[in-house]
Amino acid sequence: MNSLSLGGKSLNVAELLNETHKFNVPTICVTGGKGGTGKSTIAVNLAIFFTLLGKKVLLADCDVDAPNIAILLNVNLGSREEVHQFVPQFNLDKCIKCGRCAEVCRSHAILHVKNSFPIFFKSLCTGCEACKLVCKSQAIEEGYKVIGWTSTGSAYNIDIVSGELKLKEAESAAVVIAVKERIQKMLNTNKYDLVIIDTAPGAHCDVARSMIGSDIALAVTEPTPFGAHDLDLILSLAERINVKMKVVLNRSNLLENHDVIEEICKKHSTDIIAKIPLDDHILRSYVKGKPVLLDNLDSPGAKALIELGGKVKGVLEI
Repeated sequence: MNSLSLGGKSLNVAELLNETHKFNVPTICVTGGKGGTGKSTIAVNLAIFFTLLGKKVLLADCDVDAPNIAILLNVNLGSREEVHQFVPQFNLDKCIKCGRCAEVCRSHAILHVKNSFPIFFKSLCTGCEACKLVCKSQAIEEGYKVIGWTSTGSAYNIDIVSGELKLKEAESAAVVIAVKERIQKMLNTNKYDLVIIDTAPGAHCDVARSMIGSDIALAVTEPTPFGAHDLDLILSLAERINVKMKVVLNRSNLLENHDVIEEICKKHSTDIIAKIPLDDHILRSYVKGKPVLLDNLDSPGAKALIELGGKVKGVLEI
């Protein structure tokens, strides 16, 4: 129960639970086991749904590798804040050439040759600070590099906070954490009725970081073999981090037979909360940068999204 292996990586549940927290307003997380299922479109239209009910919504984009909430809402973000990662600075006057820093470096960013100063490969460093912690001579000092940014904006009476990982950087966790910290800062200074978080695709550590603390998470999937496979993964992840999950079947009329999806839901003791059909109006509104709930309320997709919003409202009792 201490760790969960997903996609070949070990996920330390205890560490994730300790580094994130629950917000003091109802929080909805929109996620999905694979990319391209339409989770961002659903997150945006859910935000519009609650705004139309007079609720003050904070919409967060935690898909920091490829954030697109601002694109979907056709808004330019501002108030950019840097996200920093620890980088060791070696004070060779203090270094005793013991090699302990290299021994504890899990990413092999530090190379030690006997009786020589450590050789540092900055591009491999993950900023874990283990080297600094074990250095008995205090030869490792604190430096940093910029690995990404958080930004804010607003559109259609929705406040937005978004994270962006810097190009060529690999460690996205700090940016996801920074987005959640900025959410908390905004909650401290503004009154919101709910928070909606759009996660990255997949079932990995950053998705878990985004989901933890949510009152409900919506797993957006589609009736395809890939959709079914990855739905199983994301529901397994939700169970391990104790997040209540419901399933949204997008493009539901792509295939008539939903037995595989329903079997996976049964396996994980959850259900399909809504079925969103393929609808050209959703695509057209996507291209316009205008949510379909503000563009064509009579379309089949819009009606299904309104039904979804009503059900989520009932679950959260808001």
